[in-house]
Amino acid sequence: MQELVDLLRDREVTQAQMAALRTGADTLAFENRYRHRDGSYRWLQWSAHAAPDEQLIYATAQDVTRQKDLEREILEIADREKARLGQDLHDGLCQTLAGIAALSAMLSR
Repeated sequence: MQELVDLLRDREVTQAQMAALRTGADTLAFENRYRHRDGSYRWLQWSAHAAPDEQLIYATAQDVTRQKDLEREILEIADREKARLGQDLHDGLCQTLAGIAALSAMLSR
C-alpha cells in the first residue's frame, strides 16, 4: 500500500515539474523514481531547460540511486550511533554519577 502511495506522489511531483517547464521555468536537480524492468526502482536527478517558443524541453538525467542508498545508510548509522551513545551515557556516566551521589550522601552522614 505504501508503495502505491509513493508512486502516486512521485507521479504528482513529476507532473507539477512538467507543468512548470511548460510555462518556461527551468528545472535544476529535480529527483524522481522510475521502476526498472527488473522491478527495482532507480532515482533520477533531472536538469531541464524549457524552450516554449519551440515547444521543446531539453533535459538530462543522472542516476543517483547509489547516492540515495548511501545517504539512507549514513542516516541509519547516525541513528544507531545516537542510540549507542545514549545507552553508553546511561549505563556508564549515569551509573557513575549515581554511585558518587550515594557515596557523598553516606559520607555526609
